[in-house]
Amino acid sequence: MLDGIPEGPVLARFATWVEEERLAFLELSVGAGAALGRHHDVVSLLNNLTAEYPLRKSFYRQLMLVPYRSERQAEALPVYRSAQPVLRSALGLEPCRSLRRMHQAILTSDRLLDLPVAS
Repeated sequence: MLDGIPEGPVLARFATWVEEERLAFLELSVGAGAALGRHHDVVSLLNNLTAEYPLRKSFYRQLMLVPYRSERQAEALPVYRSAQPVLRSALGLEPCRSLRRMHQAILTSDRLLDLPVAS
């Protein structure tokens, strides 16, 4: 892992923690980019992230939400269908409740998905 430092349980836990923090930062960064209207950049990043981390459901959720908010519902819906077989084959599970809710909200154009408007 690190040159000259023996790997052990403490270092392994620290490395896991750092990776989780990095992924959480990426989730926040994607949200900020989307809020700033950088939809194209955000979608490209999310496509890469879902390919690299296919079990990270939050990236799928964001990859559904960003195109929807860009008035591209037709691009948002296939994300759910592409996540289903990945999660089934890797975990033997259907998509989690939050992904199912997001899919349903997009199908029904739920106003809760709209960005809040500043007053």
